[in-house]
Amino acid sequence: MSAPPAPRDISEPDSFQLPLLGLYADLEMGCGSVHLADELLRCSPAVQLEILSDWQRDLSGHRWRALHALHAELARAHPELPPAQQTALFHSTCRSLGIEVPADFTPTAPG
Repeated sequence: MSAPPAPRDISEPDSFQLPLLGLYADLEMGCGSVHLADELLRCSPAVQLEILSDWQRDLSGHRWRALHALHAELARAHPELPPAQQTALFHSTCRSLGIEVPADFTPTAPG
């Protein structure tokens, strides 16, 4: 994963984003859930899939940035470790938190 997915351009004149409630987060516990609104679920399956695909792409980009930020945070906290051990610490931390790391994850150098 060399770069996060590009966000969708919503600046087109025909684009009108509706706020839909349904994304929930417990910031203390670090967990979240999704409850899709009936309005969305009444849309055609094709429209639902298009919307869900856009959301997945945007969430994937946020996830990618968070993975790299966590790796950089751990590397800064342990500058005495060589890069390979910093990455091992990152993977160990993710495992202990139940965070799945993509097999093709390549950390960036901390900045």
